[in-house]
Amino acid sequence: MGVDALIAIGGEGTLTAAKRLSQDGLNIVGVPKTVDNDLAATDYTFGFDTAVQIATEAIDRLRTTGESHHRCMVAEVMGRHAGWIALHAGMASGAHAILIPEQPVHADQIATWV
Repeated sequence: MGVDALIAIGGEGTLTAAKRLSQDGLNIVGVPKTVDNDLAATDYTFGFDTAVQIATEAIDRLRTTGESHHRCMVAEVMGRHAGWIALHAGMASGAHAILIPEQPVHADQIATWV
């Protein structure tokens, strides 16, 4: 089809397909895209800032509702194995506790905080 090279921007599926095309001889430039911000050698990844912004806005709304009804609110955000979104959104919204997969916390500790 006259394609000399391809820039593949995406996650695991996209880059897996790009690798197959590369093995077939097509020149590929792979650009990893993950909102999890879990790539070495970069400060931020595509979509991370947006994910944090949306999570922060949601947590701010939950916090306001929780305070007005004297309730504890829990928010879960994306981050398969990385807690960057939770950490940044939690800090930005003034969360009382932020749990991330990199630092396991026992349920007894959570109960004490609550």
